Amino acid sequence: MAGFLKLSLAMGIGRLHRGIILWAGLLFFVMASVAVIWLENSWVIRSMGVLASGTLASATWLSVLAGKPFTMA
Repeated sequence: MAGFLKLSLAMGIGRLHRGIILWAGLLFFVMASVAVIWLENSWVIRSMGVLASGTLASATWLSVLAGKPFTMA
């Protein structure tokens, strides 16, 4: 699991210039990994679908409100 986290971070950091959707995805996976691996928070595991959808929806609306929709990147 730690290897997957490192790979996700390396790939995400290399492409962060592409926009808010990559920032949101990277932030989500880092926070979820910390909550599950180190804090052993079972609520995050049970709610992962809702949290992922909420993160994507928030990032989408933020990019639209900022005038740079993530689909334009």
